Amino acid sequence: MSKSDLTLRIEHASGAVSELVVPTPVAIDSEAVTLATIRTERALDKVARAIATVFRSSWLDVEAELDRRNDELYVLDANGDAIFGGRLDDWQYEGTLVSVQIDSFERDPRESEPPASFSRTGVSDATIASDLIGLMPAAISEGVVEKTTASIDYEATHTPPAVMLRELTQSTAADIRYHPDGTVDYVERRGTDQTETLTPASGAIIDEPRIRRTMREDTTDVRAVSDSDPTLFEEAEAVATTSDERVVYQVDRIQSTSSSRLQARATRLANEIADAPEYLEVETALNPAAMTSTPTVGDRYSLDLPAYGISTEVRVIEADRVIDEGGDRLDRVLLSNRKLTLRTRN
Repeated sequence: MSKSDLTLRIEHASGAVSELVVPTPVAIDSEAVTLATIRTERALDKVARAIATVFRSSWLDVEAELDRRNDELYVLDANGDAIFGGRLDDWQYEGTLVSVQIDSFERDPRESEPPASFSRTGVSDATIASDLIGLMPAAISEGVVEKTTASIDYEATHTPPAVMLRELTQSTAADIRYHPDGTVDYVERRGTDQTETLTPASGAIIDEPRIRRTMREDTTDVRAVSDSDPTLFEEAEAVATTSDERVVYQVDRIQSTSSSRLQARATRLANEIADAPEYLEVETALNPAAMTSTPTVGDRYSLDLPAYGISTEVRVIEADRVIDEGGDRLDRVLLSNRKLTLRTRN
């Protein structure tokens, strides 16, 4: 894709449509080698964001018509396909340019009126997810919804549906994705099992990796405790132990008094620790041009870092994509063999 083929499309609440060219750095200033034309920030458990650079003169032409709450903004490629879609967050003037900040459509159900109460008992998480999506504003619709847990309870009061959906995944370990067209998926796992290996030798890894790891997980048992009522808790065994080893507990707190949610949370945490007892977290940059696949959040790769003695499987937890004079690349990627127990978040 050519950088000159990018467009910022604004579908105004009034019905009017504005299309602004996202300029190449050369069109701005041939010396502006660090200028990012487009930047998208996506993660498994965060609201996705994007920043698009446009000319100040073009932005001033549409500024008076902007409706931050209701306008829909899309970053389009040469084929008219949306790289990103969402709501206007803010903008910042930078000389002859403007950096336009966009939140994904997840912002709508986070800001919408929360129901006074929501309660489901003994149903699948897919049923709860569908019901929560049904409470979201009209701009959001149900995409793919998968069952990961056969029976679970959920209740909350005065909580926005998008927040409830995220809270549900704390116990089910499901992944959520909001698409540019406003559909939302609740799936067992985002991404694809890729066949290629990420390694500096292939040119895929283009930055010195920053590594955080533990050669042996000390945790043997997990206790999930109700944050609203600490007398309520459930436990699960994290790893097989022998009689001469000491027991090491990890205590996790969630906003729930449901024993089924607490048990599901404890079990999911314990299983994740047992599946990956050697914790690994790697932050680096990737060059998709040197790869046979295009990395997206949730993808699983083999990771080979001989200089650090690392050869294992990881998932893409976060991916920041930049399109600028340096090409189209992922200038910050967080890889890990964990998700729920990721230490960057804890």
